[in-house]
Amino acid sequence: MAATGSTTNNNSGAWEHVLYNQSLELGNSDANTDYFDFDMGIGQLGCPDSDFIDDLVGIQFNMDDISMAQLPWEPPISQPEQPLREQQTEESREKRAVTATATLPQVQQITPGLAIDQHSTPSPLPMINQCQLPSPDDSQTCHSAASIGSYHLSRPTQPSTIKIVPGDRLYLAHFRITIVKAFPVQPTYLWSLVLKCKPLYCAALALAAANLANLYGRHSNDGTWIPMPTHFNKATAFLEQSKASLESGSAASPPLQARLITMFLMEYYELECGSISSVWQTLSVLDNAFLAQQDIILSLPESDILFQWWLHLRSFATWPRVPYHVCVAEHPTGSLIRSLETRFLTASQMINIVGTKAEHIWWRILIVKCFGNSGETTPQVLNTFKDWFAILKGNLVEHGDQTPVMFMDDTETHDELKELRITLLSCVPPEDFHSELLAECQGQDTDSSYDLEPLVLSSHGRAMEMAEYAFAQILCDSGLLRRLLDPTTNNKRQFPKQESMVAEKHHSWARLIARIALGLDLSRCAKENNFRRGILHFLFCAGLMIPGSVSYDLIEHIVKGLMDTHAKSEGPFYPLHGFMPFIQTIRQESRKGRTIFLACMTHDEWASKDSLFSTAAGAHMIAFGREDNGQYFGDLVPIAEVPTLQL
Repeated sequence: MAATGSTTNNNSGAWEHVLYNQSLELGNSDANTDYFDFDMGIGQLGCPDSDFIDDLVGIQFNMDDISMAQLPWEPPISQPEQPLREQQTEESREKRAVTATATLPQVQQITPGLAIDQHSTPSPLPMINQCQLPSPDDSQTCHSAASIGSYHLSRPTQPSTIKIVPGDRLYLAHFRITIVKAFPVQPTYLWSLVLKCKPLYCAALALAAANLANLYGRHSNDGTWIPMPTHFNKATAFLEQSKASLESGSAASPPLQARLITMFLMEYYELECGSISSVWQTLSVLDNAFLAQQDIILSLPESDILFQWWLHLRSFATWPRVPYHVCVAEHPTGSLIRSLETRFLTASQMINIVGTKAEHIWWRILIVKCFGNSGETTPQVLNTFKDWFAILKGNLVEHGDQTPVMFMDDTETHDELKELRITLLSCVPPEDFHSELLAECQGQDTDSSYDLEPLVLSSHGRAMEMAEYAFAQILCDSGLLRRLLDPTTNNKRQFPKQESMVAEKHHSWARLIARIALGLDLSRCAKENNFRRGILHFLFCAGLMIPGSVSYDLIEHIVKGLMDTHAKSEGPFYPLHGFMPFIQTIRQESRKGRTIFLACMTHDEWASKDSLFSTAAGAHMIAFGREDNGQYFGDLVPIAEVPTLQL
């Protein structure tokens, strides 16, 4: 396991033993090398809430956690006695109800805004009666019935079992209207469960308040990020209430589903307000819960959605580990996780996973190329680089009696990239994709990615799925990786101005991403890309991996367009005010003849949002790549000073 801190979480260590034994029991004796997944090394991260998190979804689940179908969705209603003159026989009431129903349009029972997107896999919830779930549409039905006769055909939505005080309502509305739309899956029962489970209710309010705090935050005079204090304080209070209600013994223990979803929301909260180390700590406990309790979770009728949500969250939260721990060892339970991915993920979700893993392979291969010496094995190079990288991040390196981390060798890494390509080819492409799109991109008479014709798709979600697919195609193309490593065939500048660009055929997928970016409604990127890789990430990485394919003008256009919508970031990893000086610095290095393979800020995993979302004034960038003369380098570069971007 990679060392990421000086303290050790004993509970996590015990979990590692359980997970490793599970892998062996399932016949995965070669789990250390047959799958390119990563051990997050979370067990050694210090986290003040680790004991609480372990208690929340630890091994001792109550065995009465059966399924959400058994929750008291709608408690019995005590009907007041009616005067004798208003009483009707059951037969006459049914007769009139049938007559009225025949004249009414059908009302959809699934809660609006929480149903799964039409282009995604339907929710596999055969045991949940959707008609039992309260829906705001019921009140509309009652109104329509009253206009025909004076008889209610459907009773109004029941009040929440939780008292919703006025101070909570803004955050509850923001969660329902905005936050839920960004989730990778949207189970139809989520809203009802939030209103009935106090820990989940408070976690939802905490996430909504944290999101609003960043949405209405600002930069101080020195460039430090300041979330809006009112919302930020509320977010902290709601999170503590969620923890307290889970730990309280006075109320019945929430069902397993509610506790898992509460953990999902707490993970999103950490992405909004916490450090990377707190994100990884929470994710490690979730991993342990799903792997150790998978038989119990699989017995639940909604297990497909729970597994899809966890696997997507796992991919999203581990994706940014490259700027913090580029060299993370392979996960000992990789084969087990791979089987779960194959079993539960939809095609679009699998494409996302393939892209994330292939991106890590690129950085792994490029690191070995830059820092390797003749006669050194891949594990030796990566262990040495790990120390170099940690020191540049400002962390101490204390080996002591630690055993060097074992990594896959160069051959195994390239083989894994080939396997990922096979997996990608087996996935059904996005519905809007057709091969003629690539020919259209090449046929447009312009050398600049900024001047391409925008590609407008029917929904933001479908556009982002198409961008993910195009990006995965770039990452799984080993020919592009070889081209980047070959100084004789790669002499283009990265992120050039549009007038200096030259079109080439190998830019097809990058040009498709550019067309998608130009066709996006950027007001939706800041909201709906909050929990997924955003369009800026695809453009930035494509511009690094295929020098000359993405113009600086396009990046600037997208960033300014996002700022025009009053966005401060695209997701938790791309703060807009800090990103522009960062990419300007890369352009400066490129104009010197350098090809940048990978660059990141010097923030470590314990950095808080006030520095992560800063304007990068006085900061430095870690970069490695190749000089113009073919020599490889690793460097620490001051961030360029650029004029302040105005909203």
